[in-house]
Amino acid sequence: MNCPSKSNQWLSSVSDFDFTEQKSWWVGKLCPLLNLKPNVIEKDFNNVFSGKNLKGVPLLPKFHGRHNPGRDITLSPPKSVSVVYALCSEALRERISWKNRQAALRTLCFLEEKAAQTCCGKGGKVLVKTMGFFAAMFEHCTSRANDMQLHIHLVIANLTFVEGQK
Repeated sequence: MNCPSKSNQWLSSVSDFDFTEQKSWWVGKLCPLLNLKPNVIEKDFNNVFSGKNLKGVPLLPKFHGRHNPGRDITLSPPKSVSVVYALCSEALRERISWKNRQAALRTLCFLEEKAAQTCCGKGGKVLVKTMGFFAAMFEHCTSRANDMQLHIHLVIANLTFVEGQK
């Protein structure tokens, strides 16, 4: 997903996420730092992706110019899995869903290990490993066209912490 330069535009572009569903979770190593509850609540999502804590207090310095609030990474199993998911029993559907979520969590762990970095120092020229990500995971079983498509959105906030620093 390409993020527009204004964070409120980007946040409105993820409006297809249904925050009333129970198929959403906060994931990522940093989520305990903000005491995020397991299920994603829209107010908390908007705060985190606006660089604020759950009370709405800014965690980031004021930016002059653009700030990308985050990225939406969509993970989909092969189409045949979506077809089976749509036609199988509830018990098998739950097993498929669980396996799909586990694969998404493994992907997030890999990204946290290999890609959780930020720019520090004068002019942001020093790349530093961070402690991980704040991410929201949403599970959907259809595409926007209402076609069978089991998939997961890992929405990763452009907000992180470096151990020992603010």
